[in-house]
Amino acid sequence: TSATIQLVDLLGKPVKGVRVYAYDQDTWNMMGDETFHATFQVVSDDAGNATFSNLDKGTQFTSVNNETNTFTFSAHYTLNNSSKTKRVSITLKKGDNKTEKLVLN
Repeated sequence: TSATIQLVDLLGKPVKGVRVYAYDQDTWNMMGDETFHATFQVVSDDAGNATFSNLDKGTQFTSVNNETNTFTFSAHYTLNNSSKTKRVSITLKKGDNKTEKLVLN
């Protein structure tokens, strides 16, 4: 089970070097965007992709949740000397591979 978050600027150019945090549904509901409690984290590559390739390790997908979980992905970055955050949530079924884009503006 994997998800790729594509980070781009307003012109559509890839943004590299941005840390993206992933929270499974239970963690997000209990803790919110507290990076210390993130389930996973990845830094975007030269193409602006933050790829989470092993989201099904652990207990994120079980018979209790019908092997489905909503992950919230949160990019933390600085723009014009201001700290910013952009988020997107993706519902994944075990085995899914999905991609979403975040425009960092």
